Amino acid sequence: MNLNYNDVSKLPSSLSNLCKLTSLYLCHNRLAELPELNLPSLRELHLANNCLKELSSEVLGGLRGLRVLDLRENKLDELPDDITLLQMLERLDLANNTLSSVPCHLGLLPHLRSMPLEGNPLRLLRRDIVQRGTRQLLQHLRDKLPNPASSYPGFGEDSCHPDGGTFKEAAEERLPKLPDKWQLRNTRQLVYSEKAASVPEELLQSAVEAEVPAVDLSGNTLAALPDKLAELSGHVKELVVSCNHLTCLPSYLATFTHLVFLDVHANRLDALPDLSALKFLRELNMTHNRFTSLPECLRGSQSLEILFAGDNRITEVDVSLVASWPRIATFHINNNNIGYLPPTLGNVTQIRSLLVEGNPFRVPRAAIIAKGTNEIMSYLRSRVVPGAE
Repeated sequence: MNLNYNDVSKLPSSLSNLCKLTSLYLCHNRLAELPELNLPSLRELHLANNCLKELSSEVLGGLRGLRVLDLRENKLDELPDDITLLQMLERLDLANNTLSSVPCHLGLLPHLRSMPLEGNPLRLLRRDIVQRGTRQLLQHLRDKLPNPASSYPGFGEDSCHPDGGTFKEAAEERLPKLPDKWQLRNTRQLVYSEKAASVPEELLQSAVEAEVPAVDLSGNTLAALPDKLAELSGHVKELVVSCNHLTCLPSYLATFTHLVFLDVHANRLDALPDLSALKFLRELNMTHNRFTSLPECLRGSQSLEILFAGDNRITEVDVSLVASWPRIATFHINNNNIGYLPPTLGNVTQIRSLLVEGNPFRVPRAAIIAKGTNEIMSYLRSRVVPGAE
C-alpha cells in the first residue's frame, strides 16, 4: 500500500484488519504518532519524512515480522528498549533524527545488515565508529553490553532464531556461509560483508538466478566492483558498496536503470560515471570520499531527494545543479572545502534538511548555522541581490 506524499496525520486502528498486508509506504506525511497495530505479515514499513517523536512498545509488539523499518527524517530523540522485539529486522534507517545514542542490544539482532545513522547528534557514539559501517558498529554495541543477552527484550536464554542456536550466538558468529539462490530468493537481498578483496563468483551467480533487488557489498576491501555484478542490472533497486577501497565505479552502473538507492560512502572516489540514465534514483550517499564537485552527471534528475556529500573536498556549490533537482529535500555538504555559500541556494525551497557546517566560508556565521536549516535558508534568501538567479 502506497500512501506517500499525502497529508496523513493519523492512522486508523482498522489498519489491523489488513492482516495480509506486506508493505506500507507512508513517507512524506504529517504523522506524529502511530496507533497500536497488529500486522503479522507486514515486512516493510516506510515512515520517512514525518513528525514522529517516539515509538511505543505497543506499536513494535504488533510488527514483529518487519524486515525493513525506515524512520529517516523524523524527530526521534530515543529508541525504546523494545526495538529488539523486531528480531527479523534487516534494515533500520534512523538517519536525520535527533538521537544522541542507540540501545546497545541492537547489536544482538541477528539479521540486521544496514542501519544508517548519519545526521543525528550522536554524543554517546564516537563518529569514527559510526563511519566504519553497520557491521563494525553492531560489533561495538555488542561489546558494550552491560548485561547478559537474555536480559533484553526478545532475547530469552533459550530464544532461538530461524537458523538455529541462540540469538546471541547468531549475532556474534555471523558465519560467512554462502547462500544459494533459494535462500536469496527468500531474503530478496545479497549481503556479503567479510572484509574480502573479492566476491565469490558462485555467490554472484546465485544472486543473478535469484534476481535479487538489493545488493550489499559493504565492509570489504574491494578495489573494483566485479564484472559479474553487471548481470544484476535489470533487477537491483538498492546497491550498497560503502566502506571498500574503490577508486572508481564501473560504467555499467548506467545500466542499473531501476536503482533507487546508491551508497558509495567511505571509499576513495573522486568521480562518478554517467548516471543520467538512473531515472528512479532517490538517494545517493557519497560521503567520505575525494570528490571535489557535486555530481554533474545527475543534473536534471527528477527523482533525487536525498544527497549526502559531506566529508569530501568539494570547493563550490553549483546552485543551478541543485535547483535542477525538483524533489531534493536533504542536501548535506558538511565538512568540505566550500569557501562561499551562494545566497541563491536559499531559493531552492524544496530543501528541508541542509547541513553545511565544517566548511571554510565565513558567511553565514556559525551562530546562524547552529540554528538549523530554516534559519540558514531564510538568511541566504535575505542576501539575494534582486535579479539574481
